Amino acid sequence: MSTEMDNEMHSVIELLTIADIEASTDVLSIRTNAIKVVRVKEHFAVKIGYSIPPLEAKNINFITANSKVHIPKVHANFVDPETQKRYIIMDFVPSTDL
Repeated sequence: MSTEMDNEMHSVIELLTIADIEASTDVLSIRTNAIKVVRVKEHFAVKIGYSIPPLEAKNINFITANSKVHIPKVHANFVDPETQKRYIIMDFVPSTDL
C-alpha cells in the first residue's frame, strides 16, 4: 500500500465516530442479538457488540503477524465507556459471509 493511501486511510479512521458507526444501515452480518458487523464510509467494517471477547482484535493481529492467512487489518479496538459496547474497526474486504 502506498504512503499516500496509508495517509488517506489514517485520515478516514480519525474521522470515524461512534455516531458514524451507529448510523450505518449497511449491515454485513448479524451473528446474535448482541453482535453485528456494519460497513462504514466504504472502506471499513466495524464489529459492534456487548459480548465481543476483549482478545478478539489481538487474536486477529496475531494471525496477521504470524500466518499467511489474508484477513482484514484491525485499525482500532475500543469500548464505549457510556454503553459498554466494544467496537473493532477493520478494513472492509468484499467476501461471502460463511
